[in-house]
Amino acid sequence: MTSDKIIDSELIFRPATVDDYAFVHSLSQENMKDLVTKHWGSWNEAIFKSSFNADNITIISYGQELVGFFDWSAINFGRAYLHNIQFKSVYQGQGIGSFVLEIIEQAARQRGLREISLKVFADSAAYNFYKANGYIVLNSDDDQIEMVKEIIINQGDESSKKRQNNQAY
Repeated sequence: MTSDKIIDSELIFRPATVDDYAFVHSLSQENMKDLVTKHWGSWNEAIFKSSFNADNITIISYGQELVGFFDWSAINFGRAYLHNIQFKSVYQGQGIGSFVLEIIEQAARQRGLREISLKVFADSAAYNFYKANGYIVLNSDDDQIEMVKEIIINQGDESSKKRQNNQAY
């Protein structure tokens, strides 16, 4: 990767397949193993494998390189759940995560969903990331914070009309 900032239009989004398991697992473990071990005692391979659902995951590439993924699904009562957003460390802090949130929010809006919820570890950088992107605290305990963001269904501003090519969501 160069030191140049990634331009959103150069990102490629595609649906995950079962063949992406190794990438998703490796990146999740690289980014989350320390926090998972701290809060839950260990990284549990069986739980990770059983929760892998390629139908909910979108792989993100930059050129030929896999750089990240996101995992979300509509659950019930007009709500979506954001299971995960992960990027390789060299691609973090470049605005890609905020761009991905816009894509997820647009897809939720198109499906008529009213809000997106998620959980983060209380001591993770993800908490501040989601807070900066408009998510508010719904519930919390010593380990995790549940956050939510209301989705405005009829938003007509330009941010809701962002690039739609190459997007799998």
